[in-house]
Formats: sequence, structure tokens, C-alpha cells
Amino acid sequence: MRDPVASIEEKRALLRWLGTQTTVEAMRMENYICLTSVMQRDGWVACGEGRWRKGERTLPMLAAAKASVSEQLAAETEAHLRKTVKNFKVG
Repeated sequence: MRDPVASIEEKRALLRWLGTQTTVEAMRMENYICLTSVMQRDGWVACGEGRWRKGERTLPMLAAAKASVSEQLAAETEAHLRKTVKNFKVG
């Protein structure tokens, strides 16, 4: 099983990196491919002209990537906190 703290930190680092990106065109090809893979696994679908769709939302790629990673980070953080609290015993 993957270390939840490491996964949370990786997503925080990814969000920081995404914050430094101004355009998709400026990304290295390897980064673009990795990012699209992460987004597709999270249910986002490319819908043309640099936009991505998930459910009712349609966003430019960088905004969709930030939303995707932010949502994953929030879910993983909450799950880790719940598990930590559940395992905590007083006394």
C-alpha cells in the first residue's frame, strides 16, 4: 500500500508546479503526457481546443488539471485524517 503522506506531498508539489505553468504549450511533452494521463484517470475528457470536460464542468486544461489535483488532494487528506483520528486512542 502506498504511503498516504507521500502521496499527499506529491500532490501538493504537483499543485505548486501547476501554479508556475502559464500555458500548456510551454510544457515539456513528457509533462503534458503525464498530466493528461492523471486527468483521464480522474474522469476528465479532452473535448477540443484545449478544453477538458468532467460531468457538467468544461475548463481549459490547466484549470482542469488544478481542479483535478486539488480534489484528489482534498479527498486523500480527509481520508488520512479520518484514519488517523480513528486510530487515535486516549489514555
